[in-house]
Amino acid sequence: GRHGSGTIYVLVTKGTTDETFTHVSRVREKAMTKGIRSLSATAASGGFVVTTPMSGLSSAVKGQSSITAFSDASYTSGVSGAVAGTAADKITGNDTGSGAQTEKVPLVIADDREGSSRVVEALHGFGISMGFERLEFGDYAIGDRILVERKTARDFTDSLVERDLIGQIKRMADAAIKPVLIIEGEDLYSQRNINPNAIRGALCAISIGMGVSVFYTKTPEETADLLYVMAKREDSTTEGGLKSPHFHKTYRSKREQLEYIISAFPGTGLKNARLLLEHFGTIENIITASEEELRAVNGIGEVSAKRIYETARERYPEY
Repeated sequence: GRHGSGTIYVLVTKGTTDETFTHVSRVREKAMTKGIRSLSATAASGGFVVTTPMSGLSSAVKGQSSITAFSDASYTSGVSGAVAGTAADKITGNDTGSGAQTEKVPLVIADDREGSSRVVEALHGFGISMGFERLEFGDYAIGDRILVERKTARDFTDSLVERDLIGQIKRMADAAIKPVLIIEGEDLYSQRNINPNAIRGALCAISIGMGVSVFYTKTPEETADLLYVMAKREDSTTEGGLKSPHFHKTYRSKREQLEYIISAFPGTGLKNARLLLEHFGTIENIITASEEELRAVNGIGEVSAKRIYETARERYPEY
């Protein structure tokens, strides 16, 4: 019967496309089996760490912020020293609070293949600054630390069976300080006829094994909301919100190579690196320039000039 054991016979018509589909199905099944074995081996070797949740802790910890505070642009932790002001003022950089340091939303860079998506359309509606370029890893880059891979529920299961999902996510995780996976859509486990434990194993490998933060959204608009909150929360260390050039890239143009080197100076970043290179022309001219010459560059302040000057002349310390 249907629930008993037995032998299944599959009839294939010779000389038709049925032969092709049969071959493709077998290849996909082998690929999925290989992936599941790989996940099982990782778990068996101790690659996954399981922790026991702490019990008995009250959520009403003194001084703890409510969950809504985390989506509020005016919320920052006590360590960061938040400044007052409306969300709109902080996002646009028009906060008029005296002596307060303006909080800026990092630039969100979308892969140019995402240009026509509903996510990008919704992000434009928020009025945040966006750029487009071909990203080697991920679909969105936020600030200089976050890379985001967006997959619909169907894409996720298709990639698990037909393509190298684990390898793709691992490469992104290796290239970013804070890798993020967003799974968009509902009912992930019913997209294809896949054992739910295979999907759970993949999610464990991604989140626990690779340290990738996994989020779930229902619609492209919800994905845009999540990206917007990430952008507000991200304390980007790159001036002007430009994406750091220090994401791993297998190829760099000559221009990018020079920007890469100069942006590595403490507190410089990509924006100032471009200003310096446009002014001095070569790396040699930058590192041999005096503090006064560095300060003469429009956009380079006294502190930045001093740090560049001192770093260029600092001796390599001995252990």
